[in-house]
Amino acid sequence: EQLPGVVDRRLSDAGIIDVKDLSACYTTDVIASSTLGIECDSLHNPLEDFRLITVKFFEEYSVTRDLISQRLPQLAKMLHWTNT
Repeated sequence: EQLPGVVDRRLSDAGIIDVKDLSACYTTDVIASSTLGIECDSLHNPLEDFRLITVKFFEEYSVTRDLISQRLPQLAKMLHWTNT
């Protein structure tokens, strides 16, 4: 229900929108409220704590990085990646 209003506001403010960020905020809100019972409202406040935690998690976690670390350990070592 709130998504169209947020899109309109961001378009009127900046003239463009970052669809990836907008959809990530929306997804964060849906998952947080439906599975955890948390109302984080990152659509209106992208700097909300729960949103920032999820951003940090996904920046640090990379399937590609894990695969390279496991399958090509010498390359991972050259890139200074650790398999955590």
